[in-house]
Amino acid sequence: ENVKIINYVIEEVHKYKVPDLEITFKDREFEIENILQKVFPGTINVIFGPKGCGKTELSRALIYAVRNIKEIIPIYIGFKSELGVVKSELIFPKSINIKTILKGIKNIVEEISEYLGIVKIFLKTGLHIIDRIYIMISRLKTKGLYIVIVDEFREIGSLSEVRQCLEIDANTVRYLNFELKERGSQLKVIYFTSDTTAQELQLKIGSKCSWWIIWNLPKESFLKIVEELKLDIEPELTWQLLGGNPRELKELARQHNNLKDWASNKVEFVLDSLEEYILAEGKDREQILNEIKKGIENVDELSWYKIWDYLFKNNIVMKVNARFWKLSQLPKEPWIGKRNAFQLPIYYWTLKTICELNKIDVNVDDVLRIIEKLS
Repeated sequence: ENVKIINYVIEEVHKYKVPDLEITFKDREFEIENILQKVFPGTINVIFGPKGCGKTELSRALIYAVRNIKEIIPIYIGFKSELGVVKSELIFPKSINIKTILKGIKNIVEEISEYLGIVKIFLKTGLHIIDRIYIMISRLKTKGLYIVIVDEFREIGSLSEVRQCLEIDANTVRYLNFELKERGSQLKVIYFTSDTTAQELQLKIGSKCSWWIIWNLPKESFLKIVEELKLDIEPELTWQLLGGNPRELKELARQHNNLKDWASNKVEFVLDSLEEYILAEGKDREQILNEIKKGIENVDELSWYKIWDYLFKNNIVMKVNARFWKLSQLPKEPWIGKRNAFQLPIYYWTLKTICELNKIDVNVDDVLRIIEKLS
């Protein structure tokens, strides 16, 4: 029965159309199977990955795919900050009585829309919405697997406030799942966030939550999107630069497929991060160059050096070590190690070019030549 449900969900996910690109959702079978079978009930599962790897679209596609499965009750809560004010979006299946929802969030509803078996509510504030949803679930009589997805929960406040909320929510989820199990149901809770937030919180909260890595799209699926979008760019080079990141591909499409301009911005971003390191630490360029050479020989050794702190802070690198469960299968590429990884391969190739040319002031043409030579 579980296999049938998983196959149905995967089939439905691939019918979901990605906004802006107007193409159907690609891949993520491995991640969906993990969410339905392996992601732990009764705890908060924090899922993080490279910026733009598709966390939000996966969560929305999953809500779309399970909306008609009576055994699964999905609830999505998405946060965003506008001019310092946190707003939220709530999505749930029509099988949940909308009046039950509105009782818990009255006076803060901005807009309600219904379509395709889903109800969407836009709220004027993000305050205490998660708590209210948990209270609402405890009162529902529907039996099945409740999947609560909280997207971009970092937006609810400062890091210390997010940490406090996460610790409180972890206790709430544990007790609520215990209640649901006695009624023949189960609760899986997934919080999507950025890699920097997740890794800073993991050091402080640890085993109170479960920590999962999601990655960019696999090469084959990524190149199918490149082909489907009819982008006038060289596929292999696109992979060597973007590494399967769907948001960056969308940005590239907005820039009229100008791969060189896109790459130039990324190279400059890395160089700015190195300049920040030089100024902050008072080191000369020769010292920085030697440090890059030592670290880039093996991506897993890069975090031994002070430069890691600046690359990590700027979302250039991230940890992928054994402290984290793997929601995705990570590809075997030079920019991804067992413990450390570059979020985009263009970042790795920029540092590799610096080492190959023995100078920090490289440009996009230098990087493209090194990629052609070494990849």
